[in-house]
Amino acid sequence: MITVYLDMDGCIPDFDSKTIELIGKRLRDFPDSASGWAAMENHKDIYSLLDKMPDADELVYGVQRLSYEFNFEIGVLTAIPKIGRIPLARQHKREWLKKHYPFLLENFQIGPHAEHKQFHCVPGDVLIDDSEMNIPQWNDRGGCGILHIDAKTSLEQLNRYLATNQAIKNTPI
Repeated sequence: MITVYLDMDGCIPDFDSKTIELIGKRLRDFPDSASGWAAMENHKDIYSLLDKMPDADELVYGVQRLSYEFNFEIGVLTAIPKIGRIPLARQHKREWLKKHYPFLLENFQIGPHAEHKQFHCVPGDVLIDDSEMNIPQWNDRGGCGILHIDAKTSLEQLNRYLATNQAIKNTPI
């Protein structure tokens, strides 16, 4: 059975809006990662403060609905900042899921970092992620990487992938 993994930040919780609120811009708008995370120094609870993405429910419940039709597992595959920059990131991400989508904790994986997500791929697995870097890495491992732009587009791409992979489709009841 395949697994469809959802990335967290940028797909389910809205990380960018919170960083704009706290430090005035998105982390990717800094000249480098280190300076962006340095600006977050006084916001080590960032992951517990995040709001949902505007279309998070559509994405999560849409994937859940497709899981009933196509018989796949749903998981979360997220990353945490390097070098212990946000020491409680793992705990805060789990708490966030428990509050908003507790059923997703059944298969909660941490990369630990973005470049390690690819090592969770089993051929046929799907990763829905807003990071362009992760998609080709996932595809190179035999999975299907879907670059998340919005819930509607991701669900359409997921449905197309599942519909063409008849080996995983359930027989109608």
